[in-house]
Amino acid sequence: MSASEKGGGFGSFLLGLLVGGLLGVILAPEPGEETRKRLVSRGERALEEIRRLQEEILRRLEEERGASGTEEEEGSEPNQEHEA
Repeated sequence: MSASEKGGGFGSFLLGLLVGGLLGVILAPEPGEETRKRLVSRGERALEEIRRLQEEILRRLEEERGASGTEEEEGSEPNQEHEA
């Protein structure tokens, strides 16, 4: 899977969030104060989701880094013995 395929979901999420928010404001039949409260609530939920996704990405990167670090250490041990 290419890098662009992996990141496509997050970009689509952000685009959907933006479009949904704009449509919500435009089509809202309620007073401005209620609309602002609703937008703040949606923004907070979106921020929570972004933070959750960020934590997931960082966790996966750490797992990948740990797995590749183990392979590198195993491959580098014989070279260290020859240097001594």
